[in-house]
Amino acid sequence: MFVIASALLAGVAAIGMVVDPRIVVGMPNWAKSLKFGMSLTLYGLTLLWMLPMATRWPRLTKTVAHAIGAILTFEIVVLAIQAV
Repeated sequence: MFVIASALLAGVAAIGMVVDPRIVVGMPNWAKSLKFGMSLTLYGLTLLWMLPMATRWPRLTKTVAHAIGAILTFEIVVLAIQAV
């Protein structure tokens, strides 16, 4: 869910950079959202790749994965609100 949300943010921000001409402090309004969306997508994909390798404490691994996903999804919502 988190990876999909961050990829969606990156896509919307890329469209926003093309369509929205507003500039804030010398950069397009959507640049920050695009960078965060791309980096969070890569981070989420890396977690999806690495978490199955942690087999010693599966319950802890699952809890940490859900917590990271929830916190970063909240961050995506805040970034989207700031961009609008």
